Amino acid sequence: RSATIAQNTWSRLLQAASQIGQSEHAGCLVQVPWEHAKDESEQREYLWFRVVEVREAEVIGELAHVPDLVTTLREGQKETITKQDITDWILLTPVGPMGPSDIDAINSFLTQFKS
Repeated sequence: RSATIAQNTWSRLLQAASQIGQSEHAGCLVQVPWEHAKDESEQREYLWFRVVEVREAEVIGELAHVPDLVTTLREGQKETITKQDITDWILLTPVGPMGPSDIDAINSFLTQFKS
C-alpha cells in the first residue's frame, strides 16, 4: 500500500525536489528495494537514496547509507530512479520528516521554503 501511495504522489516529490535543490536546510530521499545481495536466499534490501538531481520523469539518487546485504552498491553511488522503482519517499525538513501522506503539510512547507 505504501508503495502505491508513494508512486501515486511521485509528481509532488519531483516538484518538491526541484524546489529544494541542494539546500542544506531540507532534502529528499527515495526508497528502492534492491535484490542483488550476498546470499541469493536473502530477501531484497530496502535502500534510501538522496535525490541529487531531478529530470523530467526520474531522479538521480545517491545512496545515503552503507547497505547491509547489497554488494553491488557503495554508499554515495549514484543511480537513476523512476516512479516504478520506489516503495517510499520522504522530505527531510527543519520541522521534521514528511512523506506521501503529508501532502498538505508539504505544500505548506514548500510555500514558505526559500532555498
